[in-house]
Amino acid sequence: MGGLVEGAAGLLSKRLVVTTWIPLFVLLSALAALVAAGAGWDAVTRTWDAVPADLRILAGLALLAATTLLAHLLNAVRPQLFRLYEGYWPKRLENRYRKRHVHRHAKLLHRETDPWPTSYPRNQDKVRPTRLGNILYAAEEHPWFKYRLPANEIWPRLYAALPESFVRTFSGVAAAVELMVTLSLLAVVFACVGAVLAVALLPWYVAPLVMLCGALVSGFCYVAAVRAAVPYANQIRVAFDVHRWKLLQAIGLRLPTSYNEELDQWRQLRKLWFGAGPDSEHEGALRYPEEAGPIVLSLPPAAAPPAPTPAPAPAPGGPVPSPAPPAPPAAVRSPSLTRDLALVLAAALLCVTAIGLVRASTASEPTETRRALPAYHQLKAEDLTGPDAALVNRYTLGSVKAGEPLAKADLGPRLPPNALAQRSISVVTLAPGSAELVRPGDRATLRWTPNKDRDEPVRTVGDALVLRVGPKDRAVVAVPAARLADLPTRTPVQIAR
Repeated sequence: MGGLVEGAAGLLSKRLVVTTWIPLFVLLSALAALVAAGAGWDAVTRTWDAVPADLRILAGLALLAATTLLAHLLNAVRPQLFRLYEGYWPKRLENRYRKRHVHRHAKLLHRETDPWPTSYPRNQDKVRPTRLGNILYAAEEHPWFKYRLPANEIWPRLYAALPESFVRTFSGVAAAVELMVTLSLLAVVFACVGAVLAVALLPWYVAPLVMLCGALVSGFCYVAAVRAAVPYANQIRVAFDVHRWKLLQAIGLRLPTSYNEELDQWRQLRKLWFGAGPDSEHEGALRYPEEAGPIVLSLPPAAAPPAPTPAPAPAPGGPVPSPAPPAPPAAVRSPSLTRDLALVLAAALLCVTAIGLVRASTASEPTETRRALPAYHQLKAEDLTGPDAALVNRYTLGSVKAGEPLAKADLGPRLPPNALAQRSISVVTLAPGSAELVRPGDRATLRWTPNKDRDEPVRTVGDALVLRVGPKDRAVVAVPAARLADLPTRTPVQIAR
């Protein structure tokens, strides 16, 4: 089994395991825990114990295959997921929540901030409605502002030329952002799906708690993603500032000798890669390698002496006043995405709570017995009055009077239909330590030696149904009626499933 897990893990990179597979496994485990809590842990463990070993292995492999497939699917849609968190939404929704960030951007412009902060792009038209989107777009804007390089188009080519040490550093900071965004999304999935499961299976107050916990985890992970995006964005800037010439070296072009030459070279490369081709009159700006020729030394011509700078003429009427600084942007009350999401969450919590209360009120009608029932009687639909059909096929642990309400705590676990038919109930004494091996509802085999001194053979009674395990190593069992007389009265018995 371990070899199979290692082989399947080979289908996933270490980065994908950390950022996607483990969060998916945690999500499925949390949802499974909700289902198990609603169905009852004893019933779930008893059902799992009854599954053959080979089917358990197949179930584990199926879970591993499903999570691996889901991890690859989630990784395939990760770019769209990032665009969602960056604020690439329908235009009307996008414009609604851009206003607050546009106002903050206008304040930065008014203050003439230098250097420009990395939290917003310089172009106000490119401001995104989320903090994450603004940080990432500011990093994408940097190479265009400095070198006229479109980041999204140049990045795949530049990444192939980056040194290995930088790629390792970049992968680490990128994995942190991916992990936080993935956790934020999966927390929303847990809040929605978990709330539905809790409403259907658990008490009414669990569903709003599940939804609130999922929302809080999602918000916390988004804040963590915003903080992790700062070093990620800085690494993008470093890649272009420090390593952009490695791309020129990788394709065999000569390096520029001035800033203007570099701008011309990148301009012609953009036309070569993304347009119809470089300009014919500026083909030399690509700086293809030249054949080595004789070295010619030439001295630059002597510079002419600078002309004297004429004194500025005095302005008539006295000095000209400097222009007044622009007025700061007026404060505006714009929609807040955080506030609106909080309102949506509050409305969802109210709805889930109301649904849970309605279900609790309808399910709170007591289930009563139509007639007096003896102890260890398997319940049937005709024995009960009330809406709780989940009590059918469970059995009483004590005698019940007619019309007496039934509580789940006073009943044993659910058994197959007619499991107690043609069986007799008896109390046996268990050998020390045997009580820990079985639970109510288990089928077991009883073994004992009538008289060890006489070296008598071991006797067994199979197909015994354990109904109750009491203190002092006493157990209530249901055995086939024909084998009741074979049970010992005082001799301790070994019990095993």
